Order: sequence, then C-alpha cells, then structure tokens
Amino acid sequence: MLDFNHYVQKFRASPGQNDAAAYDVKIVTVPGAEWRVIGVHLLTGDENGGKRNVFIEPIDASGKRVAGVVVEYTWEGRRPDEPAPPTALDKPPNEVAGNIPLGAGQVATVWIRGTSDRVSGLTTSPNIPDVPGATRFHQSHLVVFQRGSAAPPPPPPPAGDCTAYIVRIAKLESAIADAVSRLEALRTSAGTIVFILKNA
Repeated sequence: MLDFNHYVQKFRASPGQNDAAAYDVKIVTVPGAEWRVIGVHLLTGDENGGKRNVFIEPIDASGKRVAGVVVEYTWEGRRPDEPAPPTALDKPPNEVAGNIPLGAGQVATVWIRGTSDRVSGLTTSPNIPDVPGATRFHQSHLVVFQRGSAAPPPPPPPAGDCTAYIVRIAKLESAIADAVSRLEALRTSAGTIVFILKNA
C-alpha cells in the first residue's frame, strides 16, 4: 500500500527528487510556474499492487492538500481524435488526491491546469525486472506538485542603475517641496483676500 504522505514529507524536505530519472522520467520546469514538481517516485511492487496509474498529489507551501485542482495530460503518439479529459484531484484525504490511468505502452506527460511544471516519460513499462505487484505494463508513479508563486520576485536593479534612481528620487522630492511652497503661498494669499473682503 502506498504511503503517499511519507513521500510528500520527503519531497518537501528535499524538493526535486526523481527516483524514476534512470528510466527517462523527466521533470520539465516552466519559468514562473505556479505549480512546481517537488518529487517523482516509481512505486515498489508492495506499493503498486498491480496498478498502472500516475498518482498525483497537489500541496500548498505548508504541505496541505489543495482543493479544486485539475490535472491534465497527454501521451506520445496521441491522435487528434483520442480524448484526454482533464481529471479533478478530489479523492478523500486517506487516498492520493487523484490519478491518471495508463494503457500498456503509453508514455505520458502530466501537469496541473494553469502554469505548471510537467513530468514526461511516465510509462507502465520502465526497463526494470518484474517483481510481485509491479510487472511489465503494470507500473505506477507518484508525482507531487507544490503550489508556489506564479512569478518569481524581480531581480535587483544593476548597480549602474542605482545612481539614476537616486537622481530621480531627488528630483521628485524637489518637485514635491516646490508644490508644497506654492500651496502654502496660495493659502496665505487666500487668507489675506478673505480678511480684506470681510473688512471692506
């Protein structure tokens, strides 16, 4: 039986793990993506139990499952008339949030709807010896996505630009001081005019 929470904690502690990399499973990073792949695991025979799925768990920065998430996928050689319906990750808390079933020989790519890293090369037939529960065409993977920032913070300006910023700030401060002086002068003038009119 798959203890997916164990892998969630493991991948959170050290993101980017991929124990299926030797079998051509790749984490494809997308710049500025909201969803990051923090880990990929090829299930053992005991964990898999003869299944052939890609199990997906979406978490937030604190490690809690994110509700309302949809996973999308495709596969190598997919024809235009072959559907790949998006799948809601809505399983109960004691199960992995959701999964994509794979056919024999399919090589799939999965991602979270929106801006997301991808995992490619997911297959039911990695080049490994058969063991009970994980045989050719009956292999599964776990992919953990973590939601982060949609856009990384902008880099600091180059050192050469700092002088220009300081000059611009100084000019703005001068303009503000000038505007305040003019407003004070207008207020004083207006007060003088009111005084004259009252005493006329």
